[in-house]
Amino acid sequence: MMKREKFWKVFWTITLFAAGAVHFGTAAFRIQSFNYLDFSSYYVAATASRLDISPYPFSAELLASVAETHDFPDKLPQFNSPPLWAWLLQPLATLPLVSAAVLWLVILFAITICCHVLLIKIAGYKDWRIILFTLPITVTFGPVFLSLTLGQNAIVLLLCALIMGEFLRKRSRYFSVLWIPVWIVAVAGKIFPVLWLGCRPFITRPRRFLIASVFCLAAFLGAAWLKPAVNDSYWRHFIVHRTQKFTQKGVGIDDQAINAYFSRIGKSRKFVLRGINLQEKHKVIWNMPWEFSDRSIFLTSLTIVVLLGIWLLYSWIRSRNRSPDRELYSLILFTLVFFPHMQRYNHLLALPAMALLWQRGGWGRNLAIAAYALFALSRLNHVWAIYFPSTLASMASGFGLFGVLILFIGVTCSFLMLPREQHPTQGEAYHAHHSQSIYSAPGE
Repeated sequence: MMKREKFWKVFWTITLFAAGAVHFGTAAFRIQSFNYLDFSSYYVAATASRLDISPYPFSAELLASVAETHDFPDKLPQFNSPPLWAWLLQPLATLPLVSAAVLWLVILFAITICCHVLLIKIAGYKDWRIILFTLPITVTFGPVFLSLTLGQNAIVLLLCALIMGEFLRKRSRYFSVLWIPVWIVAVAGKIFPVLWLGCRPFITRPRRFLIASVFCLAAFLGAAWLKPAVNDSYWRHFIVHRTQKFTQKGVGIDDQAINAYFSRIGKSRKFVLRGINLQEKHKVIWNMPWEFSDRSIFLTSLTIVVLLGIWLLYSWIRSRNRSPDRELYSLILFTLVFFPHMQRYNHLLALPAMALLWQRGGWGRNLAIAAYALFALSRLNHVWAIYFPSTLASMASGFGLFGVLILFIGVTCSFLMLPREQHPTQGEAYHAHHSQSIYSAPGE
């Protein structure tokens, strides 16, 4: 028995250090291609917002106008965020591009440090030496470092999620007031955080759920009133077209949504990828031994998502509102599984769940290490695609999705492992909150 325990302890330790080496190595390699591509897209969209021009898509006149005074990459990514995000970034558009990019990097790095402190707190540590020692682990975590080098707003969403989780954990009387603007910022950055409100009916009274919904709707209606043409272009045309493209045609190699993954392993595909040499492009052709229809792939994905959703609701019901922050983090993991066009940098939103499982110790810590390793393998997505056989390469393209699923199962199972007699009644919930930390393991 002792030999078996020692073996697994050594195994998980080696896995942790090997995964860390991959994250650190890919971060060192990635810093050579520091291009801030996504921020350039935000900058042009913010400029368009100042000029009251629609960035959906970028017009040739807009790009030509901005290019007269700024040096942009040859091909800008399409701006996918709601118009409210471009409006919030307007102050940055008053600066030169280089100055705005440097300021944005400083802001993102400061946010990363704030997120790290909150994550370490969730993991059960308070010593400032541990906070400093583990900071490089958070910064070099694949999705985090990728977001930093691209200027992605996913880091802002991570901070919003952590703040919302803290409000839920503390059950502050100011929670309903402060939770709403943070959530609105998250929804402004990307569409899918609108689904995070789905946990509110289970953790608060329906009245607060309705208040939060009204405030969020009012914020976007206000933006629509200020910029009617831009918002009409986004909500009635652009978002519909992009959703259809991502769900039907635009299955990229890095899309970690479950339907995109099944589309890659279910049909033959062609990709043009950058490998180890970022200046060199590779044409990859996957010839699969089977060909499934789009309909069968979609129905399979939908079935799995529905089953995961039922399991999620069941775990929430069993938790009896004992861990409202965990309910939020489990819902975030669920959205990472099914929402269309879920790129790898969005997987930094899995960090709160990793911290929760790490704090639990035992099997929870092992699951956190396994997810950390899978996210490391996901950083090598293009390597697998170029050098692996078609079938193996397609299966390996979902390592990030596997990491999210492992964390989802771990967090939801932690609800079910609470001893039945320890479930507080509604009258006991308040006293349980003040007598025991929400991060304490069951039975402590």
